Amino acid sequence: MKKILITGFEPFDKEKINPSEEILKQIDQELYPCHIHTRLLPVTVNEAGEMVKEAIESIQPDYLLSLGLSGRISQIALERIAVNLVDARIPDNNGDQPEDMIINTQGPVAYWSSLPIRTLEKNLKAKGLPIYLSYSAGTYICNYVMYTALDYIEEKELKTKSGFIHVPFLPVQCLEHPLRSSMDLNLLMKMINTVIDTFLNEP
Repeated sequence: MKKILITGFEPFDKEKINPSEEILKQIDQELYPCHIHTRLLPVTVNEAGEMVKEAIESIQPDYLLSLGLSGRISQIALERIAVNLVDARIPDNNGDQPEDMIINTQGPVAYWSSLPIRTLEKNLKAKGLPIYLSYSAGTYICNYVMYTALDYIEEKELKTKSGFIHVPFLPVQCLEHPLRSSMDLNLLMKMINTVIDTFLNEP
């Protein structure tokens, strides 16, 4: 039976909730013919990378899907690439704000997502979900976790397929911010179900 690890993040930047955490709370493991594992990560440079590596090591998942919030998007963003850099726009939840920090001085400049991106794109669009392929996961904690996971998988020569999806704000986060874009949690759960089905139908 396949094992799928899904990670999300705690709230950050004065927000009270994070859509990626709310998605984790809604996942019903009984619905899927596989083992679903979830991990909530801190929005911190010092801890987030170590936590995702520990989760990969202990679970040895077939797939790792990392989720995070991007306040600049109106659609689901399938991230294609992670870069070897943290250049924080805002402080993390520890108050740290790295500038021009190389994640692994011995690592490559970037990693491609190893998830079946084109199949995910096709299947999500078939479900009527607004998605697009993104070629920048930013240079904050989301990119940091994506790069760290792919780098660790490469270092340990694991077969885990790994990648990242950014999601917009939830509607409740836009009540006092009329210019923000949002997406209903039901649609985000439809996305998760479609992604899991895609993983399970891969050879």
